[in-house]
Amino acid sequence: MAEDTSIGLVFLSQALLVGLALLSLLLAPGSHRAWRALAIVAAFLAIAGAAAAGIWVYPPVWIMAPIGLLFVILANRAWRCAPSRTRLNAFISAAASLGLASLGGVLVWHGVAGRLAPSAPRLDLVAPLRGPGFCAVSGGASPVLNFHYATLAHGFEAFRGQSYGVDIVRISPSGLRTVDRSWWQAQPSAPVAYRIFGAEVLAPCSGRVLAARDGLPDHAAGMRDRAHLAGNHVLLACGAHEVLLAHLRQGSVVVRPGDMVSVGEALGTVGNSGASDEPHLHVSAAQSAPDGGLGGAPVHISFDGRFLSRGACLP
Repeated sequence: MAEDTSIGLVFLSQALLVGLALLSLLLAPGSHRAWRALAIVAAFLAIAGAAAAGIWVYPPVWIMAPIGLLFVILANRAWRCAPSRTRLNAFISAAASLGLASLGGVLVWHGVAGRLAPSAPRLDLVAPLRGPGFCAVSGGASPVLNFHYATLAHGFEAFRGQSYGVDIVRISPSGLRTVDRSWWQAQPSAPVAYRIFGAEVLAPCSGRVLAARDGLPDHAAGMRDRAHLAGNHVLLACGAHEVLLAHLRQGSVVVRPGDMVSVGEALGTVGNSGASDEPHLHVSAAQSAPDGGLGGAPVHISFDGRFLSRGACLP
């Protein structure tokens, strides 16, 4: 919602990181075996970091198998290559390796630590989507894994309630989030090209409908309606918490403010309205805001006991 990170930019960044790691092995001219070992370790950390923190829905996660094989081949070549004849080449190689190792190490840390459920209290919800393949592209306890952490910064107080939110897409058995005819596109523009578009959204908790919005159009992927951040949405009062389900499909919302809903009751369907980069379901929870808006203190959520981080799927 309020976060500005584009999923397409993430795809480009992780591809660039993997490419640089492999290229560093191809060009590694280390003057000493210690420098060559550093280049291999750095490339490994960079690839491991991309694997741990990346969004592997295009290309799918199984692409890491051939990447791993290519790493082994290039690492063997780098280890056996002839030493560089110039100190300048060795210095450049060492500097590049240290940079890659540092970046890779940070990503590995976030990719591992951010998947651990926080010790803070969590609101456990029932899965709002039924069926296989509903997985998080943004979620977890790290700003690297969870785009929504950006709203913890100063200036985003009005959107603070979504800071621990989760964004969910639908993945095919082959690991792609798009329908079969669009498998080759990184981010097709038509909302119907995404598997999650039109999926039924169910109440994840019992409570009262505080707000319900419909009528906003589903825009093309890559576009955002910043004037209506949540787009078509439903806001539920579940005990002491408010639960937001956002970016619903135009014309699909079937509840109204004041309605009482039970767990599993239909609310609408997934769309691409509001500040949504592509079709997905946003779910977040917060304490009630004094002004009735979305600025309440954020609350970590889980689904049927599972803390959902990037790449993890609904039970």
